[in-house]
Amino acid sequence: MVALKDDSGYSILETLVSITILGLIVGITVLMLNGILKNPKLLLIDEAINLVYNEINFSMSSKTLTDTSYFNRSGNIKVERKIIQSHKTSKIIVNAKFKGTNKILVSINTIVYNESD
Repeated sequence: MVALKDDSGYSILETLVSITILGLIVGITVLMLNGILKNPKLLLIDEAINLVYNEINFSMSSKTLTDTSYFNRSGNIKVERKIIQSHKTSKIIVNAKFKGTNKILVSINTIVYNESD
């Protein structure tokens, strides 16, 4: 009688090493997500940067000289534009604030030189 020997498949040691590595990856991922979810401002910074950048570009292209403020679509970021005028320049200050704490997430200031008439 011939004994059948099947060497295909994984040994118990290989399986345990794979499960250990998978466990480490899952553990690190959970710790990273936990840190992000505890601080929701981290998720909003990218959107705040885009809002402020777009507001600066709009103010410079349309030469709008009034102060304004508004909330983003989800209502958790407040964008404020303040313009300080002098004879030859206008300083545009745009802040994006987190609604919950009213702390500034992003702030951009720029100076625009007024054209002579």
